[in-house]
Amino acid sequence: TDHPDGILAIKRKNLSDGMIEDGIEWAKANRIPVTTELIFGLPYETYDSMVGLLNRCVDQGFDSIMVHNLFLMEGIELARDAEISRWNIDTSYRLLGNNYTMIDEEFIFEYEKIVTSNKYFDFDDFVNVRCLNFMFYSVFQGSFYKYFFHYVKGLGIPLASFFHEFMSPTGDGEWPPDYLDFVDDYKRSAIEELHPDLESLGASAKRTYVENGGVGEPVRLNPYFYSRLMYREQKWIGEIFLRILADMAPHLDSGQIAEARQILEFCGRLIVDPRNIEASGGEINIDFDPNAWREDKFHRPYRDFATHNGNVSLRISPDRMETLRAFESTEGHLEDEDFYFVAAETLFPRTILFYEIDSSGLELLLKDTDEAVSGIGSSATLGRVTAEPVEVGQ
Repeated sequence: TDHPDGILAIKRKNLSDGMIEDGIEWAKANRIPVTTELIFGLPYETYDSMVGLLNRCVDQGFDSIMVHNLFLMEGIELARDAEISRWNIDTSYRLLGNNYTMIDEEFIFEYEKIVTSNKYFDFDDFVNVRCLNFMFYSVFQGSFYKYFFHYVKGLGIPLASFFHEFMSPTGDGEWPPDYLDFVDDYKRSAIEELHPDLESLGASAKRTYVENGGVGEPVRLNPYFYSRLMYREQKWIGEIFLRILADMAPHLDSGQIAEARQILEFCGRLIVDPRNIEASGGEINIDFDPNAWREDKFHRPYRDFATHNGNVSLRISPDRMETLRAFESTEGHLEDEDFYFVAAETLFPRTILFYEIDSSGLELLLKDTDEAVSGIGSSATLGRVTAEPVEVGQ
């Protein structure tokens, strides 16, 4: 939490902004990824304050940002009856993964006791944070359209606010039905996984276990809906992202909209389809170096890595091809819904789900074209251009 009263209530002290910035710069210089995990549901934290904290973490340059709903465990201070009453805490129960089975005719399952509201936020806020949790997971852990969202950040648009808009379409616009269905499906699933008590949760899980012949169903919402975004919802993604961008930043000119379109197309082309594996993803004509931008951890804006128009090629290394083909051979019998979910859940590192980028053509263009070199203007920027493919998404 970043709320001063909240920090006092949980008896903690946050790192200063300077310490965080120094740590991130050191990690960047040593090519070490930096992660932060935030908990929503602590005393004094509101939905708006959490959105502000998430946006601040994005601006600070963390490679990975995770936000979790607070859950209570036996023995912690907030789980005591007096504290629950003091903060007006309401809770629900949900399964912890599909970790349930039958042992000696007794049904065993793991669960979490989730804080769904208190005196500072209501159930709708809980669901909205669950939606933010999903989007940060998809983009920062799953690298879904990561280049586009860092472009958005470079325009001064707060990413947590963009994610909120994406997961909260208003009724005053004509949105594609598939997009509305996706958002509704996620929110409904996030609510339906909750149970008022352990008896209800256990009965539901046992019923599923018995109906499936002793096999549990996956209950991890984020990987499932991430797989939908990656593979089954692509036809509307670009249109919706561009529309939200235009709504949040009406001052953008036609050139910036064209840049956004280019990056959206680039992001879509990066995704490898494990159902239809192609060793080459072809070439894309772009005017920036994605490898150099990624090497910078997206700390500087997109335009700092501008190049003269040139092509980058997309490819899959032999080792990755072997992994993908083995997966398709083993899981190819599954229907698309299950196939892509299993791919998102089991193929690691997730860089396997994306083409490697060969930007050597851009480097040659910069060497051979004086106009391009003068357009960049910085030898430091030129030094970051790499001829070797760089993995996307780490």
